[in-house]
Amino acid sequence: MAVIDSYDLSIEVTVKEGDNSTQRGALLETLAKRVLVSLQYEHVTTDIRVTGCELDIVARDKQSTAQVIVECKAYRDRTISADVLTKMLGNLFVHGYSSAWLITTTNLGKDAKGVVDKFKEKSIDERQKLRVYGPKELIELLISTGQICSPETLPLPAALHALSARTLLLTDVGEYWAVTAVGGDSGVADTVMVFDAASGKAVASTALIQQLSERDSNLRSLRWISAEEELATSSLMAEGLRQELDSIAPVPVADDWSDYRPARPEDFVGRDEILADIVKFFEEIRASTSGTRLLAIKAPSGWGKSSFLVKLRSTCLNIRNRNKFFLYSVDCRTATSQRYPELALKRCFDEAIDSDFVTGEKNSSRITSAGQPFSDSSIQSILEQLRQQNKVIVLFFDQFEEITTKQELSDLFLQIKMLCAAVQSANENVLLGFSWKTDGSIPTDHPAYHVWHSFADHRREFDLPLFSKADTGKLLTGLSKELRQPIEPSLRRLLTEHCQGYPWLLKKLCVHVFQVLKTQPTRQRELLERALDIAALFQKDLSDLNATQVACLEKIALDSPADLFRISEQFGEETVSALTQRRLIVRNSGKLVVYWDIFRDYVLTKQIPAIPTRYMPVSSPASAKSVLESLTVRQQTQLSVLEQKLGLGVATIDNIARDLVMMGVCQYDRKNAKLKLVHRTEQETIAAGYRFLSSHSLLKRLVDQFGTGFRGISLAQIETSVSGAFDAHDYAGKTIRVIALRLVAWLLAYGILTMDADETLTHDTSKSVPASYDELRIDKRRRGTARIFTGGSPPARVLDVIRSMHGDGYTPVPTDKNSLYALIGLGIISTAVAPTFIEKPSKDKMEVWLASKVLGQPSIRATREVLRRNPSAPPLEVGNAIEALAKTKLSEATKRRYGSGLTVWVNWIHSLLLVKPT
Repeated sequence: MAVIDSYDLSIEVTVKEGDNSTQRGALLETLAKRVLVSLQYEHVTTDIRVTGCELDIVARDKQSTAQVIVECKAYRDRTISADVLTKMLGNLFVHGYSSAWLITTTNLGKDAKGVVDKFKEKSIDERQKLRVYGPKELIELLISTGQICSPETLPLPAALHALSARTLLLTDVGEYWAVTAVGGDSGVADTVMVFDAASGKAVASTALIQQLSERDSNLRSLRWISAEEELATSSLMAEGLRQELDSIAPVPVADDWSDYRPARPEDFVGRDEILADIVKFFEEIRASTSGTRLLAIKAPSGWGKSSFLVKLRSTCLNIRNRNKFFLYSVDCRTATSQRYPELALKRCFDEAIDSDFVTGEKNSSRITSAGQPFSDSSIQSILEQLRQQNKVIVLFFDQFEEITTKQELSDLFLQIKMLCAAVQSANENVLLGFSWKTDGSIPTDHPAYHVWHSFADHRREFDLPLFSKADTGKLLTGLSKELRQPIEPSLRRLLTEHCQGYPWLLKKLCVHVFQVLKTQPTRQRELLERALDIAALFQKDLSDLNATQVACLEKIALDSPADLFRISEQFGEETVSALTQRRLIVRNSGKLVVYWDIFRDYVLTKQIPAIPTRYMPVSSPASAKSVLESLTVRQQTQLSVLEQKLGLGVATIDNIARDLVMMGVCQYDRKNAKLKLVHRTEQETIAAGYRFLSSHSLLKRLVDQFGTGFRGISLAQIETSVSGAFDAHDYAGKTIRVIALRLVAWLLAYGILTMDADETLTHDTSKSVPASYDELRIDKRRRGTARIFTGGSPPARVLDVIRSMHGDGYTPVPTDKNSLYALIGLGIISTAVAPTFIEKPSKDKMEVWLASKVLGQPSIRATREVLRRNPSAPPLEVGNAIEALAKTKLSEATKRRYGSGLTVWVNWIHSLLLVKPT
């Protein structure tokens, strides 16, 4: 058998389309029975049921009468685990068989090899209790028993550039040797020639060849031939593969800072922790402490996945890592056939050789198939070098999800699945990586959906986060360096607020600023006049294009990746060149794509992606409302007028103006210190603010955690949830608490949240958008803290106001102020300006209804507790309890006032309801 050692031997059990693993296993069991009979075993039976399990085969040696059990595993996409062997040995000892055999079409995994090696150390009698026939051993056994011919005897045509791979095909129509070959100098298997396994004769029947080629096997994607004369046509296929191999392109890199293509390593900012985590994962592979050979970089569109891969490759090339890791990332948008995965792997190995990461002749690597990528001796040599030198090769598929848009590439995902299974099961120092867009949607019946999810438990995933404040600051510093002038603090803050941590948005805004200031450096303040409209910036990209250029761009967006030759033929080379010079399209190895998939979507739909709001207003709802009420529709108002009219400082007005701009309700002319409304009516203005808050990422976070329409959520829970959305390095705990309270205040003002009597919050999904400023639930006295009823007006006066509100045309008078604030504190009305009942009481049960509203207030409960302990407690003692409840410092006079007022309310409740403090 020495000659056989020179071949890469494998066995595949192939079945017809629609057959399942049972049919596959039955074919291997039939072969195993033939082997046992030839070895002088009798009473060979299958599917034997014993206590606790089912055995594949049981047979008895004719000479010794010893019984053996045989386990058959027709695996293709995974190795044999140690559990298979330990289960066999358990059955052996429990049921008293003399020996356990494993017949498998796949290799042993690392742990399974360890079990076999342990048995080899035992005595001869003990070693005989376990026999393992892997692909090579099984083939040698079949040859020695005369059931198949040796692969060295096959009459191969001289023109066939055969690889060392020899695959024994077990099918329902016979057993055959499949010999794979490469055509020309493609370096990738493209041809299969089939021989009868028993006689060794070449199969000449085209019908049988067709039948075999359609079965489920690792060789299915290759061209199957039946005669030597077909080699001429297969050479054409080899040339096509050579061209496709040449078209495989690495991830493109920007030429300069303002280029929209993936950022140059020196321009990349942030994600330091994830970079370190991935390098640590690579080190685990080198140290053989991880069995995972798949990884994924995940993030929504425009979050910098491609730029991250460019940076990761640069990290692998630095002086510390260049002799340990080799990373090659390919742009999947250049894929044209289902052979792309194995072609990309070949290119990766060839590049590793060209870079002197491993030794070998140029373009010498040969890939047999996606399911058997490491079987050829050329790859085995590379793997041996990686093991000996403790090195790791990583192949990354960037823009992987883009393939899902091409119907003609649907079979590619089967090849990806086979390649992933092979790499994972081989457990060599080779990794496969994928960048995956998390905001895309793939139908559940698409092959990509099943491929992606089938390996979820076998890959390491890394999620790219939004930019932190520090990351944003670094990129803005880079902008300043490129402009060779400092960015004004106001513009810097505006860009930070607008980008909201989204990398693509920050890059788009910065490139816009760069283009403006590069030619007109003095226009920094003009850029601060209004909210930066992303749709307008995208429209600006299209504004100076002629009709032909627009049509060409739309065609490229529709076909992306579009074929360069066809686009040039249809629209002309000048049009393509003009779009390339404007950097609206990118050429990559004969393919054309729009510079961003986000811009591509805009070209096709004229819509930018929904951007969850992350900006948090710094002003209070009450002060913002007062400014809105003072503005005149479509007319600008001087900020100095607002300052004088509202009694607010310059900085406060500036903060409010910036908030209203970010909410999309105002335009702010900073140069002339003027502010004006964007919308024509109060309702439209309020609706814009409502949309801003309803789409806020922090509200979405609360809904995701507590559910739509959540109830009974405390402020502490809100604060804890909100804190998870911020980087602890950027925000102190006290700052996060202020943000949480301010968020609650705004959501309460618009009725998106309501606060119950026990100070818990409810997500109100039933309320409509407020129609006027008066319907905003503003409590000026609350100042962003929890609402506390303080009994500022006695019950009789509050009842008078309630009765007055029952009539038509009620207009508040100054003496009603405290009573109205008390009603706001009770949640009965939302505003003291033009109060209306949130819940209207019945006239004949008004007092009982009011008492029931007051009785549940935390401040009333605290007062009743004080009076229970000391019925004659002075107001100051009650006030101290209220100070503790409010968690804020109160003056002694305030505590006396609160204590006196609340005592009056408690006594009124007791007299009305005839209850005592409990």
